[in-house]
Amino acid sequence: MVEAYRVSFTPIEPAHFGYAGEFSPSARGPAALGRVFYTPLPSTILGALAYISCIVCSKKSDGKFSTNYNLVKEFLGTDFYLKGPYLVVNNKDILFILDDIMVKFSKEYIEKYIKMKIMQIIDKKKVAQLKKEFPKAPPIVKFLGVGLKRGLKVSWKESPGLLYLAEYVDYPSIIGKKVYGTTIESISVNYDVIVEETIQTIPYIEYIRLGGESRLAKFSISSRPTLFDKAREMLKEKTEEYWIILLSPAVTDLPQKVPLENLINLKSLSKLLSEDIEVEYILGRLSTIGLGFNEVKKERRPIKVAVPPGTVLLAKVDDPEKILKEGLGIATCDGIDLRKIGYGTAIIYPEKGDLKKLLV
Repeated sequence: MVEAYRVSFTPIEPAHFGYAGEFSPSARGPAALGRVFYTPLPSTILGALAYISCIVCSKKSDGKFSTNYNLVKEFLGTDFYLKGPYLVVNNKDILFILDDIMVKFSKEYIEKYIKMKIMQIIDKKKVAQLKKEFPKAPPIVKFLGVGLKRGLKVSWKESPGLLYLAEYVDYPSIIGKKVYGTTIESISVNYDVIVEETIQTIPYIEYIRLGGESRLAKFSISSRPTLFDKAREMLKEKTEEYWIILLSPAVTDLPQKVPLENLINLKSLSKLLSEDIEVEYILGRLSTIGLGFNEVKKERRPIKVAVPPGTVLLAKVDDPEKILKEGLGIATCDGIDLRKIGYGTAIIYPEKGDLKKLLV
């Protein structure tokens, strides 16, 4: 019996969730810019859960994905899949932040979002009009930082070129504002922990440091509402083709000794994402992503090819519930399948014919 638990983080101050960019001034010269995503990457959440597991179980981690996964597995008492991210407003409504907008998890707004992605290809003039139907994402504020060498307490003794610009997502600022007709009284960033055995021990830790610069957030684990349960309800309507919307990067390991131009086709992309889908359309692009920073060993994890969040695919899917549980992207890092720790999370929506007509 597959069960899902919701891991919630409620930022109580602006939060930095690194996505791309460089924070080492010496690597970039006069200044460095780090960019954020609105929600934390799976590696950030895995690290937070591993930290909690270390505290509760009196363990230590070397910072590797496989070590962190096994620590959380030991704590939960079972294998698990991490899936997300998503927002929960007032402990009720589920929203996604995609393309700088907040998309409500409902049939109406999922269809509107897919239509907007289609228009980016066939009629860009309509994109701005469609985008106005969605609330904007929380604001991003910027801070200028100055790098200092250890042992020195004044900046004028530093070598030149140690300025950096950091961005923070200001969730607290949208409390009291309205989204989809509802006044925001609380908003949290969430991931699902999907297990096949009931979790016996639920930790009680009220606050945790999360993301870049260890910003403070409230922490909780609950059973409702979860994205997995809500998304599974949509799959009761069976179709041959499905729309797939990526919520986190689907990471791939490119085959060795194969020219890149031979991989940029839908058939190859299908195999890089999953053995259970056949992609017909992709509304998005390939990109690269760094898999974060090992805080214990103080080293960067590798850069991989990825299909970014917000990408929409139309595909034939053999087992949609399997994709919902396991995700997309065939890649490993530190000896673990990246789908297990949250990369390649997707929601799946049955294709009914109306939206596909726009593409043909």
